[in-house]
Amino acid sequence: MKNNKKAKINFFIPRILPNSKKAKSTLPSAYPKGTRTSSRPRDIWGKIFHYNVLPENRRSGLKIPHNNFFPKNHKGLSIIISTLILIALVISAIAIVWVTVANLLTSRLDAAESCMNIFEKVEINELYTCYNSTSSKFQFSINIKDINLDEIIVSISGEGITKSYTLTNEDQSISGLGPYPSGSGNVKLPGENSGLTYISSDFSSTPDSIKIAPVINGNQCEVSDSVLEIYLC
Repeated sequence: MKNNKKAKINFFIPRILPNSKKAKSTLPSAYPKGTRTSSRPRDIWGKIFHYNVLPENRRSGLKIPHNNFFPKNHKGLSIIISTLILIALVISAIAIVWVTVANLLTSRLDAAESCMNIFEKVEINELYTCYNSTSSKFQFSINIKDINLDEIIVSISGEGITKSYTLTNEDQSISGLGPYPSGSGNVKLPGENSGLTYISSDFSSTPDSIKIAPVINGNQCEVSDSVLEIYLC
């Protein structure tokens, strides 16, 4: 049975000049053939530490350690990088979705806040809302309390049709709609804590209903008031 002995390398031995007889006798087979020795002892040990075991050293039992400080498992490293990239993509997708949802919620909340407490502040005055069968004209009155509006959308239904009028804070000419009592001329929204009456000439018979919806800060609110039964004047 062969007795394989491993050569032990003592990294704490004192410096030995590479050209000395002791260095040659201590390291007979540490270098490949034809390799120049360095004048610095540290280079000797560095080369010994990095060179693989030569065939003649295997036969003699001499084994020189390799430098395993840096891992050579590239496959494991690529898996880690792929996982990090995937995590970054997932976080980016979540951030995009969150920004979209946050903007949507913000717009909805702004609209809800704008339209809060509008009921009983934008109303139809039923006392001055009726149909005049003699002149074939429909008159309606709107009252506004302490609230600032951009517009009011008036929807009148009857005779199988629905007419819509948009009243703003500026005087404007709207076809088929005029101020009371003449029924002709420019119309606009009532001011705060006031009311105005209007006349529509677009209906030849009694309308079925009238609804109003205010617009605040660019947001159209729900119907604030309606009259579902129109009486004759």
